[in-house]
Amino acid sequence: MKTLLTITMAGWLVLPGLGLAQSSAPTGSLRGRVVTREGKRPLAAAKVTLTRSVTKENYCGETNDKGEFEVVDLPPGNYVVEVEAEGRAGVRLNALQTIEAGKTTTLKRPFELESERTYSVIRGAVFNEH
Repeated sequence: MKTLLTITMAGWLVLPGLGLAQSSAPTGSLRGRVVTREGKRPLAAAKVTLTRSVTKENYCGETNDKGEFEVVDLPPGNYVVEVEAEGRAGVRLNALQTIEAGKTTTLKRPFELESERTYSVIRGAVFNEH
């Protein structure tokens, strides 16, 4: 009876007769929605950035026409989630989001982005001719 020997070393599998093969660590994903604050309409092309709290690595995604996004292949851990879109004020999730291996985490509430406010400053002097 032959014995099959499998050794895991630094992310690589050594399989007799097959040589080296990189093992893929299980990853997770995060999905959610982005809408406009006024009217709660889906917001397409919003950029979603997840920053891993330990390593500061960024993982990005973008919303579709329905305002939905899914960022995949996330190593397990805690992430800061930020969303921004052109002409809208960016939003950051207040709590760290935990991603688990082999699971998809779905955010319960959509991100609501409001229109950026623009301001004008007028400078000058007023003279009274009297």
